Amino acid sequence: MSNNRIFFIDQRLAEIQTELDAINHATIDRDDLTAALSAFGPVWEELYPTEKTRIVNLLIERVEYDAPTDKVQILFDFSEI
Repeated sequence: MSNNRIFFIDQRLAEIQTELDAINHATIDRDDLTAALSAFGPVWEELYPTEKTRIVNLLIERVEYDAPTDKVQILFDFSEI
């Protein structure tokens, strides 16, 4: 393997490690999320219905209904966050 190729691989590994570190630090702590959502109530009440609709549409990927069990499953999409 050439020195240029090794250098490129080492450089790419460093980039990937930096990206992984950023992802790991972007993880939302459950307690932080709970506190943020609890504080969001007053803000939510001040939003117009169109704003609320837009937020819900951004957060929810799909809703599934299982008729035999009469259960609803909401799948969230956090890719925009």
